[in-house]
Amino acid sequence: MKNQPPNSKNKKLAKDPNQNLQSLSYAESLAKLETILDKLIDDKIPIEEIQKHYLEGKKYLEHCETLLNKLEKSVIEIDLEKGLGQELE
Repeated sequence: MKNQPPNSKNKKLAKDPNQNLQSLSYAESLAKLETILDKLIDDKIPIEEIQKHYLEGKKYLEHCETLLNKLEKSVIEIDLEKGLGQELE
């Protein structure tokens, strides 16, 4: 096994931010989104960074929505299965 610098994993993950994003939980994504919103609310943020933060926040928001949609579908499936099971009794 090669000796890798301690931050080599972080650098590898940083190369593909979408892959990194997909591995985040809802709570982690929401925390990142809140951090970005705090930056955008700050009056001292340079105007050049506003679009960058907005686009980054949009990715986290979309990821949260995707996770919620998946959860909603699984709950609906469970409800349907439970409903079918009760009808068969």
